[in-house]
Order: sequence, then C-alpha cells, then structure tokens
Amino acid sequence: MSPFEIIDAQLHEPAIRFDWSGSDHVVRRRVLDEVLVATMDAVGVDGAVLFPADTEWATELAAALPHRFRVVPPLAPGGHLRQFTPDGVVNKLDPLAPDIPERIKEFAALHPCAGFRMMDRRTLPESVAGREPVDLFAPVLQACEDIGVAIFLSAAGDRATPRAIARAHPQLTVVIDHLGLRQPPTNARDTPPFRELGSLLALAEEPNIALKATGVPTLSEEAYPFADLWPSLRRLLEAFGPDRLMWGSDISRIQGRIGHDLRILPDYEPFEGVHTYSEAVHYVRDSDQLSAAEKSALLGGTVRRLLGWPAEQPARLTS
Repeated sequence: MSPFEIIDAQLHEPAIRFDWSGSDHVVRRRVLDEVLVATMDAVGVDGAVLFPADTEWATELAAALPHRFRVVPPLAPGGHLRQFTPDGVVNKLDPLAPDIPERIKEFAALHPCAGFRMMDRRTLPESVAGREPVDLFAPVLQACEDIGVAIFLSAAGDRATPRAIARAHPQLTVVIDHLGLRQPPTNARDTPPFRELGSLLALAEEPNIALKATGVPTLSEEAYPFADLWPSLRRLLEAFGPDRLMWGSDISRIQGRIGHDLRILPDYEPFEGVHTYSEAVHYVRDSDQLSAAEKSALLGGTVRRLLGWPAEQPARLTS
C-alpha cells in the first residue's frame, strides 16, 4: 500500500475491446464505471480527474463517488470532439456560445467540477482561426476566474497562449496539459523529446501557471523505469516547484490511442512510448529521484490544493 495518496490528474473513458453496437448508454456507462474503478484499484490510484468525451457519464460517476473523481469537461468549438464520442452523446459546452459564462457557472455549481479544458488552436473554426485565444475566449476565462476554477490548456508547443492568459487573468489557475510538449500518439515527439524545455521553463515566471506531468513516459527513449526522464523533470521541479506540478497518467490515450473511442481496433500501428498503467504510476511513486515531500505533492497534494478538491469520506457505487 502506498504511503502517499495518489490522484491521477488525467483520465478519459477507458479504452476497452468492446463493440458497443446495440448497447444502450446505461449499459455502456455502467461497464465504464466498473472497468475504470477496478483498473485504478489494481494499480493503487485513489482518485482521478476525468476529462471525458461523454460528460454526462463522468458527472454521474463523480456524483456517485465524489471522494474519487472530479470532472473537467471539454470546451469544444463546433463540436470538435464529436468524432470521438459514442452515438447519442452530445457535449453542449461550446466556448463560442453567447451564454457560455452562464453555462460554465451552472455546470460548476451542479457538478463535482475541477475546471474546464480548452483545446488548441487547431480545433478553432475557420471563421475565428486567426483570433488570439485570450481574446476569443475572454468570457470563458473570466467566468472561470470569477468562480475560482482552473482552465486546462491543450497547447503542445504553444507558449504564447498560456502566458497571455495567465497575465490577463492573474487570479485564474492555468494548467498546461502534458507538460506542453508533443507526445505520441497524438503528436510525434520532438528530437530530442525535451527540445522545447527551455521555453517551458520560462513560463515558471508566471505564478498562476501549473503543469500537468501527464503521459510523460511517452517521451522516454528507454524502457521502464524511464531513467532518462529525470534530468528534465528535475529542472521542471526546480523551476515550478512541486506545488505547481501534478502527476497524471492519461493512460487511456496511450493504451488504445484515443480512449474516447471505447474500442481498440486491430489495425492500430505500434507507436513510440507505449507503457502500462502500473509503469505510469511506479516510475514516480518508486523513484529515488524524489523526496517524500515531493512525491506527496506530485502524486496528489498539488491536485487537491490547486483544484480545490477537499478530501471526502468514501462512498460506494450503488447496485
């Protein structure tokens, strides 16, 4: 048993070898609940922040087990995530909708919400593709700042956007996904994988920017325990401190490409950086490169503090 509380800062729906044809959403969601909880239990993960394609599934699970889950719904212009969602699932949080501030505040008031996620520039509709996100999404950012929830940015290689947002909204917690680095299989990793580390370190000057160290083993050029990661991770720790770094696996992206798909197709090609959930946990938990205090912060303490997620009494899924 781990001496540290372990909270995974990013999980999607689990990608499992099921074809959902003919199954209704109740069956699908119940199976997802059981698979996700059992998988977390198997590797010793106590809680998780969910980044769902099916937001309603995630909010139902988090409401049933609030001590284990918080939800970060996607803000998807023009239904960007539709290609990854099961039939019948509609995510309604369009950041360009005129009433989006009210929708954000309502969602956060009604659900176990840890923040909202903005996708990168490539997802913008052509009609607004030339506008800067800090201006385009100003109503979203102001609403999140007003109610005290974080904004998560999927912005690999983009340093200007998080810096501009952090400066325009100094009371807003800005969390950069996946260390802001290009990771397989979503993107080909850079050569070397931490080529842009210098520009990332410069963002530590903005006190309200934090990093999600999610999917990091995809950047390793070695087998577990991924020893080549630690020189770069140590520099990040020194720049941001453990109180602005949070560990996460994003394992549903890594095992099965995009976990939202809910099935693993047999013709997927192998890609660099494939690893198991257990390896994603243990390369940090069992590392001799971190102090006990650093592990405590990275593996759960930072998530709880930055996302305003207090510890709660355990509950059980109802049958």
